[in-house]
Amino acid sequence: MSKKLIPKSVKKEFKKITQQIVRDLSQPITIVQESPMFVDCPNCFESGTLVEVPWGLKQIQTFEPGDLVIDGRGQTRLVDKVFYRRGTFSFSSIKTHGNNVGLTGTSNHKIKVFQNLGTLYKPVRGGCLEKPMGEIQKGELVSKAIVPLPLSRKEKIYVDWKVNKTGPKKLLAPIIELSDDFLFAVGLYIAEGVTAQGRTSIYCLNKGEREIGTKVCNLWKSIADLNYNVQERTGTENLVFEMYSSCVADLLDRWCGHGAENKKIPEEFYYQLDRQQTLALLFGLFVGDGHKEEQYDSITLSTISEVLAYQVYNLLLSCGFSASIQKMEARVYADGVNHRPCYTVRYWDDADFVQRGTLREDGFVYQVVKDVIHSSRESAVYNLEVQTEHSYIANGISVQNCIWDSINRKSSNVFDASFTTPLNIFVATDQQRTISPVSFTAGRCPVCIGEGQLFTNQEICIQAMINFMGSGSAGAKFENLPAGKEGSNFALVKALACHYDLLARNEIFIIHNNIKCEKFRPPFVRGLGGEEAIVEMVLQTTESGQLSSGKFDSSDHPFERRDEDPRRKIKGPTDARILRGSIKGQGG
Repeated sequence: MSKKLIPKSVKKEFKKITQQIVRDLSQPITIVQESPMFVDCPNCFESGTLVEVPWGLKQIQTFEPGDLVIDGRGQTRLVDKVFYRRGTFSFSSIKTHGNNVGLTGTSNHKIKVFQNLGTLYKPVRGGCLEKPMGEIQKGELVSKAIVPLPLSRKEKIYVDWKVNKTGPKKLLAPIIELSDDFLFAVGLYIAEGVTAQGRTSIYCLNKGEREIGTKVCNLWKSIADLNYNVQERTGTENLVFEMYSSCVADLLDRWCGHGAENKKIPEEFYYQLDRQQTLALLFGLFVGDGHKEEQYDSITLSTISEVLAYQVYNLLLSCGFSASIQKMEARVYADGVNHRPCYTVRYWDDADFVQRGTLREDGFVYQVVKDVIHSSRESAVYNLEVQTEHSYIANGISVQNCIWDSINRKSSNVFDASFTTPLNIFVATDQQRTISPVSFTAGRCPVCIGEGQLFTNQEICIQAMINFMGSGSAGAKFENLPAGKEGSNFALVKALACHYDLLARNEIFIIHNNIKCEKFRPPFVRGLGGEEAIVEMVLQTTESGQLSSGKFDSSDHPFERRDEDPRRKIKGPTDARILRGSIKGQGG
């Protein structure tokens, strides 16, 4: 019938009667509306923090999802997410008796801490708890996993030699035998070697090490068919061993880094060699840069490469030694010479010696916290989400990602409102408001998940007419259902047309107080002659549990417990008709 043929008065009367019927036969329907609450994750570490990976160490700002790390238990794990934020934060730096380089992080970042039942120098491990870095006290213990070395020897390594485009073409063997002598030569180069002009590799030794230098150069000659020369530096006690091969120079630069500040143990050898081979590599390093320290009856190695210092420290622990790492800040001597920050690694070759302030048990080293320094500054901070164990090793200390509780192996489920300031969201819309993060009690913390937003279920109650419809019901519109839907229960919902937007924007609804439904067909408006009267929508029941808080239940509900309400057991239209009118307050 054309709109023009229907008198305006008839359309208005139809609308009035239809809406009155819906009002008279309506009951509450709860719309569960997901409201996003945006949050930030400031509990992080500054750029430059070294995170342990299976082949060495990486600065935290260089990570990408999918990278590998060593977790807090010494196992290899995947990084799920990487977080970045810039702002002004409160920081706490902790230093221990075995690691005075220490770790700096935002004061609210939690790490695993152990009670110390002993003394500062002879600790005894007590109970475990997780504390924000800003609350850690002197005398408590922090831990680091000791990564085990392979039990079997690595016999050979494949070498991707540089292609020499200018000099004579040499066909070099693509495989090198990993003998102890070769590993010693690599370790000695890390300590005392340098490359020049991309074609010369140089060992700088003292005169008393001529035999060692000659042996090392002959070894490289047998591998790469190179020539070498030995020179004495005038006025010094030093010998310079120069090896002429662009292929060897390129290989050593790629393996060991170029320049003293970039020196490192090759990725191919770090945690990849058995104990004997690792000791051969470390022996070369300590012959070059090490010395006996009578004061502490220890052997020390000094370097300006922080990465190399941590690598040596970690490998010494894996070999079973007591070890420590210390940092000496940049300084200017009386003669006016500037010295860059220097790192010293110390170890004791007595297997029974235990460094004071440390404890080695069950594959971990525990260290007494000797200093905690607090500060505040503007900085860029980063954090990692790590699979399974939700932990990683930063600057030689095991840490957790965000507020994952590694002791109970679950989220602590508390998002501290002090982590961030209030935010204005949905600016310039009718939904604009100021929100602050609040505690929540279900699911993993969104900070750990890293989604960047917290969803809260806002419940909106409206009145609607609800009829359960089965596939065999008279007048039903569900005779041709999609595959897999035939056994489901459906409800036809009719509400006033003014609720169209609410029904269209949301997906979850609670009817008969506690029956959860999902939208099956979108709402559409009904009326007469273009006069919008009501809106209809089809819902499908689900098997999920209660979603609503129940705050819209009638005040005189006859059941003490919600699960006693028989309406939760409604399975079809017959059940609904029987129960209509039998419960006070429900229209029918």
